[in-house]
Amino acid sequence: MKTSVLFFCFLITFVFSDSSQNSKTLSRSTDNGKGDPLMWFLLQQINALSSKLEKVRDIADQSYKDISSLSRDFSDFKKGKGSDDANDKLTELQTKVDKSQSKLEQLGTRIDKIRDQFGNEKNTGDNYIRWGRTSCPSGGTKLMYSGFMGGGYYMHPGSPARPICLPSQPNFLKTSGGSGAFVYGTEFQSGFFGPKSEYQDVPCAVCEVQAGSKTIMIPGRYKCYPGWKREYYGNLAAGYAKNNNHASAYICIDLKPDYIHGGNGQSNKANFLHEVVVRCGSLPCPPYHEGYPLPCVVCSK
Repeated sequence: MKTSVLFFCFLITFVFSDSSQNSKTLSRSTDNGKGDPLMWFLLQQINALSSKLEKVRDIADQSYKDISSLSRDFSDFKKGKGSDDANDKLTELQTKVDKSQSKLEQLGTRIDKIRDQFGNEKNTGDNYIRWGRTSCPSGGTKLMYSGFMGGGYYMHPGSPARPICLPSQPNFLKTSGGSGAFVYGTEFQSGFFGPKSEYQDVPCAVCEVQAGSKTIMIPGRYKCYPGWKREYYGNLAAGYAKNNNHASAYICIDLKPDYIHGGNGQSNKANFLHEVVVRCGSLPCPPYHEGYPLPCVVCSK
């Protein structure tokens, strides 16, 4: 009982006394308490608590200093002492905003240029060749030029396979050249393509469709698929299949071909066209049929 009373009195004195004095007191009390194990243990615990209390006081002092500093800064700002710093920061921020605005304007200019370029490309329509005619279909189609179907001589093995549409009003850079490659006119080799079409020379027209359109030639059909507009239709044509000397290409001849004036005479120096007929085997029949000539259609969208 006496020991408990003495400890309580000691604890009260310790808490409300100076820290440095407490340390000295604890040191002496610890030495004096070695004779009493309980007292010695309690004094050890109080010593540890004293160290923690010192740290807490240090943190509290630093917090008080920080609060005082903030209070002074706020007071100075209210009195106008911090206006210079605020103005400097505001000026710096405005400079950054101006630079960002300039970059945005430059980016906007670039976007406008890209948009204009894209718009110009988008406004450019596709084009196709209308083989066998000198005009283009009406309704959203413009004639670029008309002329003559040109190709390689049917007996020349090195002749180009794809035909070209030669303009009716050519112009030239030179008046002489070599003899390595040639271009010839093209004749129908049968009466299949129209009345008295055999040996007639084949015309052509290059047509431009409306802005944003694209075109396709579909062999084996004379109708376009849904969503597409038919530009013209007719019969599929190509060079003579049994001619080992010259490759050819499939083209779509208009159903009602025109003929070049004065071009109904047979010529051995020409590119010849024949109708294209079905041969069954790897090509499934049906839906195809042996010996049927293939139609064709040019569609736009």
